[in-house]
Amino acid sequence: MYFRLKKTPSGQVLQLIESYRTISGKPRQRVIISLGNAQIPRGIQPIIAKKIQNHLNGCIDLFSIEDTTREIRYWIDYVLRLISAKPNSSCKTTEVKVDGVLLDEVQHETVSELGPELVALAAWQSLGFDTCLKNLGFNESQCMDATVTVINRLVCSVSEHRLEDWLPQTALPELLSEKILRKGDDRYYRISDKLLSFQRSIEEHVRSRQSSIFSLDRSILLYDLTNTHFEGMCKRNPKAKHGKNKQKRNDCRQVVIGMVFDGSGFELGHKMFDGTQSDSKSLLEMISSLEECTGNNSDVITSDSPKPIVILDGGISSQKNLSLLRKHGFSYIVNDSRRKRSYYESYFSQLETFELVTGRDKKPGVFVRMIEEETLVESGQAPILRERVLLCRSDARKEKERAIVSNAEKRFIANLEKLKNRISSGRLVDKKKAERAAGRIQANHPRIQRYYEVEITGNQQAEDVVWNRKDEDLKRSSDLYGCYVIRTDIDTLTDVELWNLYITLTRAEEGFQALKRDLGLRPNRHHKEDRVDGHIFISVLAYQLMCYISRRLEEKGDQRDWDTIRRILRTHCYTTIILPTRSGAVYRIRKAAEPEECQKKIYTSLGIDWKNLPTTKTKYYR
Repeated sequence: MYFRLKKTPSGQVLQLIESYRTISGKPRQRVIISLGNAQIPRGIQPIIAKKIQNHLNGCIDLFSIEDTTREIRYWIDYVLRLISAKPNSSCKTTEVKVDGVLLDEVQHETVSELGPELVALAAWQSLGFDTCLKNLGFNESQCMDATVTVINRLVCSVSEHRLEDWLPQTALPELLSEKILRKGDDRYYRISDKLLSFQRSIEEHVRSRQSSIFSLDRSILLYDLTNTHFEGMCKRNPKAKHGKNKQKRNDCRQVVIGMVFDGSGFELGHKMFDGTQSDSKSLLEMISSLEECTGNNSDVITSDSPKPIVILDGGISSQKNLSLLRKHGFSYIVNDSRRKRSYYESYFSQLETFELVTGRDKKPGVFVRMIEEETLVESGQAPILRERVLLCRSDARKEKERAIVSNAEKRFIANLEKLKNRISSGRLVDKKKAERAAGRIQANHPRIQRYYEVEITGNQQAEDVVWNRKDEDLKRSSDLYGCYVIRTDIDTLTDVELWNLYITLTRAEEGFQALKRDLGLRPNRHHKEDRVDGHIFISVLAYQLMCYISRRLEEKGDQRDWDTIRRILRTHCYTTIILPTRSGAVYRIRKAAEPEECQKKIYTSLGIDWKNLPTTKTKYYR
């Protein structure tokens, strides 16, 4: 075999040619595969052609594949993949019986992951992304690049630079087209830019499509923030700044993401902020996104709930923000900050006045009590707003807080013991240095240090470090473990209904966890502002696919998360089966394996037809 560059009216085509002899002994040539404008370097073409010939003929290669370069290995896999995927005119698809198969020489190769990609592609098509992108001016190639980019983020998140290495290991070339195997990662960077430029239109399309598929309650809007940090300096992104990091990576620059979810956890819109953005100051900029998510859409505002309800976390619930929500026609449910619960200490001590939240099966108990109070809309000014306050006591939160404080106290005492040993052994003599060391210990343990008095004894030199626990303050604080306060301006809900409504905010928290854990939001490997924003937008689109899959499975009674579904489906693959025959003909059949029963159940729940997946047959002679 050898490569030949053939001139055509539209340019040049690289072909892989095989020489053979007819029955009468005359030499002939035939085209094995046309590779278009594949840029295979001339210097390595003979090596690649020889190895492909040996592979197709089942010959032993004297040179190990490890002795070749990565580029040679890439092109060998690339050409073999195209050969397996392309039907051969000498092998009719109706030919189902083959006599004389050499059973001991039957093999299979080129195993490619199918299950997760098949499910992700079905979700992509059901949400109408292809139609949306084509209406926005994307051509066929750009639509396929966008499909590959988003599906990769859902299935196995890698950087754009590694996408072309990941792609041949999947069944996407069979499901879409072998054209997606073309070399070059720059197209994935370009498609990220193009998707970001149409962010508003794409999000609007997804909201509409979701509403037409599912019965979603969009009178409830969940708003929360998270951040994603960078390992490098990210100097070319003006939004990348040092700020309070939720993963305690305050040494890294970061950007902040504000996101709006509906009550079912579907993303409705998001906005990027710089890394210094505080939770409480972000709402003003997000109001426009909240209004865009509601607008005049009938799927959001219903007759039963003409006034959308925004559910916020405690860090956003300043009085200024609540006034802002009321001004724009939103009701609110917010969680007061933890330090405000001491204001209701006397109410929390009246245990008999709380009502148990029912319908939680075997989960730890939650008790609630409603009170009403008057709050000034603007400090020092009328009018007075009547708010409802829901006091909540959670057994699970109580145990969690107790464990957190207990562990923090152990670490705090251990550090003080180390300081004590340094002083008693004479390694730390200077009293001022000892006091600074004690100060650092207290600063590093803010949760527990306020319940202790720490003193360095001695006049000029440090003699000892002593500490005393404020038992009364600690007990008073521990009595409030598991207690929290929910505030709202809605007067039509019972206390249990209000608690159940507030707890949907966990959907937003679960969404952020999925974005960070499963969908590649971290790490963010980009440096330019638009590339960072594009990276986040692609993760959001992958999240929409994940929500679609989870919702469809939930409707069929399957409560498993995406990580479990993905792990189950990964063993369902495409493979190339090689059937050598006594006549010298070799049949290569590229087809999907029969899924296992657990995989069939998932496909059936999602309405996926696995029985008619593309199959190709090729025939060669040794």
